[in-house]
Amino acid sequence: MQAGLEFIEWFQSIGNVVLDYFFVIVTQLGSEYFYIIVLGVIYWAIHKRFGEVLAVTLSLSLVLNNVIKAFVGAPRPFEVSTAIEQKPFASASGTAFPSGHTQGAASILFALALRFKRVKWFVLAAALTVLVGFSRLYLGVHFIEDVLAGGLLGMGVAFSHAFLFRVFSRRPQSLLSYYSTLALVFLPGLFLFGGGIFEQTRDFFISYGLMVGAMIAISQEKRHVDFSVDVPVKVKFKRVLLGFLVVFATMEVIGFLFSLFGAEDSLLLYLIVNDMDWYPIFNVKEMTWIHNLLGFVRYFLVAYMGFFIYPGLFYIMESERNVKTS
Repeated sequence: MQAGLEFIEWFQSIGNVVLDYFFVIVTQLGSEYFYIIVLGVIYWAIHKRFGEVLAVTLSLSLVLNNVIKAFVGAPRPFEVSTAIEQKPFASASGTAFPSGHTQGAASILFALALRFKRVKWFVLAAALTVLVGFSRLYLGVHFIEDVLAGGLLGMGVAFSHAFLFRVFSRRPQSLLSYYSTLALVFLPGLFLFGGGIFEQTRDFFISYGLMVGAMIAISQEKRHVDFSVDVPVKVKFKRVLLGFLVVFATMEVIGFLFSLFGAEDSLLLYLIVNDMDWYPIFNVKEMTWIHNLLGFVRYFLVAYMGFFIYPGLFYIMESERNVKTS
């Protein structure tokens, strides 16, 4: 650990404003906003089946990441040494090992590389994963072993799920059973990670909500909507633009409603009350399991909206438009 601390101290010592901005931007490759943009563009407009692969790969990887974090409980560099600064805008929740940003980025990047099956894409995926890892070191929120483990786990999940998806997707019922098994395997975490010795496990609830919501929504979309991406570019553009507005609005509105009870951070609430003396109606943060469960509900609903409700809405609107023009 001492060698790791010394490296991070040295890395931050050569820092400047340019590096600060550069690494803050690079680290966004492991942020939820990057995930939403990539998943939305691919699932709604480019390749729905691959969008499904990406969604499950990412959510499964994040769930696994948070399970490991809960059991390891490793501190972050800035918590260990006062000589290390947590840089501004360096988002970091929960514990350190393994790095969630690095693992999430690696999952998506290597899943993309597996789709294209070209050496240059694997090289690019590896290079970007390493950059994300370095950004987490520079920002003072992870040790070297955190980012190494995150990168390897993310790559492993991408390869594993790509293989299992090919095997189980030959029969729709088999794929549904596979998804159900994944959901059931991690279900005990909702009770195991409710508090006590696992107090900093809220991210597990969030990632598990995302995974279960995506799996259920994707399965229902196939049965009840089954939209096509074979549409004009203009229609694709409208889908994606409106989709981002709908998903981000859903995330913020639910966050706002839950924040009234002290359960969620909400940009909308901050903009409304700003510096006013404000207190939640009922502070559920004092009730750890309820607080965590509301995180599960929020991201379940966001995934359900993005993968089922919104596709159903644009399918209906596009169908009505085609009827009027025919």
